[in-house]
Amino acid sequence: MGRFLAKHGEGVYLVGFECQDVPGSVAKLLADGARVDSPRPDIAWVHPREAYGLFVELRHRERYE
Repeated sequence: MGRFLAKHGEGVYLVGFECQDVPGSVAKLLADGARVDSPRPDIAWVHPREAYGLFVELRHRERYE
């Protein structure tokens, strides 16, 4: 993140979305040619080059008990 800020300055770095089907969403993104970093069953990140420099996070809802 430090390199990103040094290069681009302050601003939005990451936007996260709650996603009920992370693996299905990843499969759709990959089929459409998008780059997805480190996909797991509960979380994945769309590479910034696919979203105009913005990291996009897909994840299951956090559960706090």
